[in-house]
Amino acid sequence: MCPSRPTMTSCVVPAQWVMMRVSLHWLLRCVYSCVKNVQLHLDDVGTSVRVQTTRFDRGHGSAYDAWVAMGAPQHILPADLDVLRRQMELDMSVQRVATPGNTLEWTVEVQPFGVTLLEIRSYR
Repeated sequence: MCPSRPTMTSCVVPAQWVMMRVSLHWLLRCVYSCVKNVQLHLDDVGTSVRVQTTRFDRGHGSAYDAWVAMGAPQHILPADLDVLRRQMELDMSVQRVATPGNTLEWTVEVQPFGVTLLEIRSYR
């Protein structure tokens, strides 16, 4: 069940903590049946950051829905197994972001019942 209000979570990381870290890792999950938006605000990140996003949700990394769409067979054919293996791959993307004000404002969408890993690395 979705909350009646949009799900937006904000996180602010103190500059002292960011300066001590080589990279930040955020593991985000959504336990609702609707999309959750998470906003990050990071200060003193330098002039450039690398953001790697890895997603595991019904569309990425889970073969269950594809197996059900096949009719939930008891015995899987080799061709069907190839389809399921492709469905099991996680969605991964990398972006380099210029941060001229030494501040990163980042919003990530976490799918229903999904998990998203953010890896943020600063380049000073």
